[in-house]
Amino acid sequence: MKKKILICFACRKSLLNLPLLFFTLLFTFYFSYTKGQNNIIRDFDYYYQLLDDKYGNDPFLVNGIRNTYSYYKYAGHPYYGEDEFKSSGITIKGKQYYNIPLKFDIYHHRLIYSYKNAVGGQEEILLNNELIDSFVLNNDLFISKKNGEEEIVFYHVRASAGQNRFLSSYSKKIKIISSNSADNFEFTKIFKTLYLLRNNGELIKIRKWSDLKKVMSIENYRKMSKTKNLKFKLKLANNNQLASLLTIIESLENN
Repeated sequence: MKKKILICFACRKSLLNLPLLFFTLLFTFYFSYTKGQNNIIRDFDYYYQLLDDKYGNDPFLVNGIRNTYSYYKYAGHPYYGEDEFKSSGITIKGKQYYNIPLKFDIYHHRLIYSYKNAVGGQEEILLNNELIDSFVLNNDLFISKKNGEEEIVFYHVRASAGQNRFLSSYSKKIKIISSNSADNFEFTKIFKTLYLLRNNGELIKIRKWSDLKKVMSIENYRKMSKTKNLKFKLKLANNNQLASLLTIIESLENN
């Protein structure tokens, strides 16, 4: 009966890290021999935890499928920023992780995590979008939110005022290059779409100034239009300009 209990317990743990399980078994049987078999399950858990804390990968973080690079015949790259892993922060199911090497593939809209496997080799996995709450990459904060099609989208937080936020989503496309080129395809520049996230959770696409009428009264919209420091194109607005705009909207709508 004790053997059956141990095997079931070991199976649960072994799904996380088989090499750690092997060494844990050795530790367990060695140290439990002098204590008696009644302590074997308790000792197994204790020594496994010691090893896992020091050498194991967090199962929430290392949770996805192996990434396979398939862009050898492509000019450019599909990533946000540069084609290299950046030390980043990420929150998964409410748990925060720091100094995590990440790349954001905005063509497929997936995060790639580079980590050391149990034998010291480098692996890349596509993290599970459903588990990610937010992440910081190149000092830019991205939050996870479902769009109208119930797909997970990572939005860049451009500006905040009160409980309202200006967000941007990013994408890239692929275009065919002339057959005379060594590369067959090329990634386009980044396409950016601006949104306003309301305090009630409503996400509104902002393509032009008049779209702000959806969130403002006509009177307040007219007042805002007369503000001198808002003479810029929304499509080209930087984060500081969006922050100023959002502050004005908050002030007008709350008075």
